[in-house]
Amino acid sequence: LQGCRVLVLDVRRHDERTLYGAIPGALHLPVDELPSALLLPASQFRRRYHFDPPGPADVLVMQSRQNARAQWAAQLARDAGWQHVFVYVDGVHNWRLSLAVQAYPAYQQWQLPPDPEPFVPCQPDVAAGAEQLQQLGLLGLLLEQHAEHHMPLQMQQQQQ
Repeated sequence: LQGCRVLVLDVRRHDERTLYGAIPGALHLPVDELPSALLLPASQFRRRYHFDPPGPADVLVMQSRQNARAQWAAQLARDAGWQHVFVYVDGVHNWRLSLAVQAYPAYQQWQLPPDPEPFVPCQPDVAAGAEQLQQLGLLGLLLEQHAEHHMPLQMQQQQQ
């Protein structure tokens, strides 16, 4: 996995991301656009989504509100040939690290958006997170990526 990127892809709809926030560093590629997006030439992909398209060696972490759409997006990516595809199982609904990302009940695009669900932010369990990344074989990759880019250890944040 050397020389690859770790990309966290937020596959929710535009309205959800705009209204309820996004996990820091997550790049936006709605799941309903994913099949056609993966076929775009790199220049068109960059123009539409504002980040470089994933390469075949890149690690993709899919996330949605809870994880149903992320599971679907992961399967689409695997079917398209990506081998290092993961799903952030808890999704933004259970992201409790910042009030900038709000939990919300499911709703359909034609429905009035629901009010966010209240919660108290919590402190991350860094040791447990590092252990999970180690089990997935991603800890070394993230540390390498961090050293290369001299940035705080987070998923690469790019302009949205």
